[in-house]
Amino acid sequence: MSKSKRLRIKLTHNQKALGWLYLLFEFFVLPSLLGLLNDLLHTPLSDAALNFLYFSLNFVVVLLIFYNFLKESLETAGQRFWNFLQAVVLGFVAYWLCGTVLTYGITAVLPNFSNVNDASIGSMAGSHFWLMAIGTVLLVPVVEECLFRGLIFLELHSHSRFWAYCLSTVCFGIIHVMSYVGAYDTLTLVLCFIQYIPAGIWLAWAYEKADSIFAPILIHAAINAIGIYGLR
Repeated sequence: MSKSKRLRIKLTHNQKALGWLYLLFEFFVLPSLLGLLNDLLHTPLSDAALNFLYFSLNFVVVLLIFYNFLKESLETAGQRFWNFLQAVVLGFVAYWLCGTVLTYGITAVLPNFSNVNDASIGSMAGSHFWLMAIGTVLLVPVVEECLFRGLIFLELHSHSRFWAYCLSTVCFGIIHVMSYVGAYDTLTLVLCFIQYIPAGIWLAWAYEKADSIFAPILIHAAINAIGIYGLR
């Protein structure tokens, strides 16, 4: 892992405040709110369409909140393109290798294991492939990277690099399994959480190396693209 360095692009006070408020709203209020509104419709949306609506709303709000941050990150990527390219390529390879080895190890012990979040996306993609493809490849990476790396990791990094990596990775893993609590056994959820640890670490590393949120966004999008393509 690279030597710690100062991340130059900072969030404004307003971006931080709005970002934290929306992070809580997005994950703890919005899903239930959309579900309730969907139940009121004469013809409720399918799970895939409802998820796409969720992805789209998040994308629009995050763009509004983090517009200047994204603009500065894009400029930095262009100004330091070689460093940016290294971060994307090395981060992607490390993410993919670590994730593949970890998944192989888990399935070697538990052959019937599957990631519950991946299974849910796969189920929805079966009948609404392009909705899920657009959502997971184009919309989700921007939203999650701005919130988990741009907000949580960046906020903590100036105080403690160690805790920035730890807490942003833990939050990233939890958010991918929390909606399945009660529907699956504890062991399955713990293993699913563990699968997201390499992602949290290497996406943060790529962001730190490039000093541009577009490095983890591109890696995240590429990994999701590979995953969704495999569902075709």
